[in-house]
Amino acid sequence: MNKTLLTVWGLTGIAFTSYQLFAHSTGPQNGKTGAPPANNTCTQCHSSFPLNSGNGALVLSGVPDFYIPDSVYTMQVSLQENGKSRWGFEINVQNPQFQTIGGWQNFDTNLMQTSNSYLKHKSAGTYNGTLNGPVSWDFDWKAPSTPNETIIFYLAALAANGNGNTGGDHVYALVDTALYQAPNIAPEDFTLLTPTFNETVGDTINFSWEEAVDTDPVSYTLEISETDGFQTPVFTQNLNTTNFEFIDTILQDDTDYFWRVTATDGNLMTVSSDGTGLLPYSFFHTQMAVSVSENSSTPKNFRLAQNYPNPFNPSTTINYELQTTSYENSKLVIFNVLGEKVKEFVLDKPEGSVVWKGTNSFGEGVSSGVYFYKLEIGEISQTKKMLFLK
Repeated sequence: MNKTLLTVWGLTGIAFTSYQLFAHSTGPQNGKTGAPPANNTCTQCHSSFPLNSGNGALVLSGVPDFYIPDSVYTMQVSLQENGKSRWGFEINVQNPQFQTIGGWQNFDTNLMQTSNSYLKHKSAGTYNGTLNGPVSWDFDWKAPSTPNETIIFYLAALAANGNGNTGGDHVYALVDTALYQAPNIAPEDFTLLTPTFNETVGDTINFSWEEAVDTDPVSYTLEISETDGFQTPVFTQNLNTTNFEFIDTILQDDTDYFWRVTATDGNLMTVSSDGTGLLPYSFFHTQMAVSVSENSSTPKNFRLAQNYPNPFNPSTTINYELQTTSYENSKLVIFNVLGEKVKEFVLDKPEGSVVWKGTNSFGEGVSSGVYFYKLEIGEISQTKKMLFLK
């Protein structure tokens, strides 16, 4: 009988006062969530009890404390009350100026519908005959593109006894709010300044880098490592400035070290750049001394210049000066970071230059990255570093 009356009303639009519950079983009228300025709820029809006077429970889950514009949030309305067997709800979102905020999406259209800015149940969504509950409705809400400082969710729900009239039903309502949160953005990219690429340093090293710009306070972590993976740094220092004077008591002489800086705003991090935009670190060399055996009859003086250009692509020139007429067995060898020999040049004159075109001994192109070149004359050797970019 009740189902018949519901069907007749749905087809004809004729509503009978004694059956107002079923007049809205296909969805309540708009504006019944308790939202201002009207502040109306379903108690205007289901008036047996004051609002929120039942022993049931209405829950709205998934509302964020802070929302990010254009983000999507999954929510759920759940309702239960002992002795009740038919259910319904209506929800809307607005700002303090009563303007509609955001939009509904990803809801089951068999159970729910939208009307203007409201999301509400359909007839199938009343879960007719489900005694005591709980029942639930799941949906997504998409935050607005334009930030609003505060948004307010207004929700009203009906726990009905299904007796064919509006008597004996309980109406529940709640309000929840979410505040605007600007999306957190990592500190801007920044470049390492000193020591410069492949610079030789002494016992005091002045590290400096550009400021990593961010709307939040930024702190930095300086790391020095023997490898470019920084798995086990030999030195780490947390800083609030963009420079640091390092007094060396731990680094080995005549050794290459990598260094980098990480900037953080407390949530997101940005790793430094070497200036080319390809490497997140730079490197320096400590005390590039030339070692000579005491019993060696080979000359003590020679010069190995820094390659130019550096970084380079597709080729670079390495100048050398042996300052001796005895240059037999002199060679310039190129190694990768694993210590593997890539290419060897035999030197046939006391001074000159070597051009490396980024190939190995078989004429095959090598990958971009850090390489070392070593000048050897008997027991005399000197090593420098270069960067090949593609």
